Amino acid sequence: MPTRKRVKSTITRSGARRLGGDYQDLIAFDVLIDWLEHSERYEWVRVEADDSGVLDDVVARKCDGTIVYRQVKFAVHPEQPDNLWTWEVLLKQETGAKSQKLHSLLQDWAESLWHVSTSGQRVDAALYSNRGAAYEIRQATDRMTPPCLILQEHPRRRASRSSRSWEMKNAPGYSFSNSISS
Repeated sequence: MPTRKRVKSTITRSGARRLGGDYQDLIAFDVLIDWLEHSERYEWVRVEADDSGVLDDVVARKCDGTIVYRQVKFAVHPEQPDNLWTWEVLLKQETGAKSQKLHSLLQDWAESLWHVSTSGQRVDAALYSNRGAAYEIRQATDRMTPPCLILQEHPRRRASRSSRSWEMKNAPGYSFSNSISS
């Protein structure tokens, strides 16, 4: 099977980090604008909330007690076919400095979600990314019963269609804490 030639990026590593920070700021601004438009919805909003595990990029507390967690993942070249979210990417375990297997992205997210869900508060957790989801990810999330995850375009990107940004979040009416409790 022929391999695809990877295009060399003109964006440096520090440039990529800055672009990722800018993308995270856009997601934070989305929550902050919602708060400005509806001041009765939120008590507070935090960015880089270190006490939230890896679900730390944007954290907010709604007035009804729901804690909103937004994890943001940015790809420099999301249009490239090898930049789709796949099971392989989500479950890949890197090897650490001492040759130990590190947690995959999905393991890290699940562990953090479990940790924040044990508080008994309603949780609204979502992953925002400018990457697309591979067919098998879309199929798996579409068939969940009851639906725990849905894929949808980021609401502020929908109008412009300039990005394939999407959101992976718990479906309306379900909280992750209810979905994973026994």
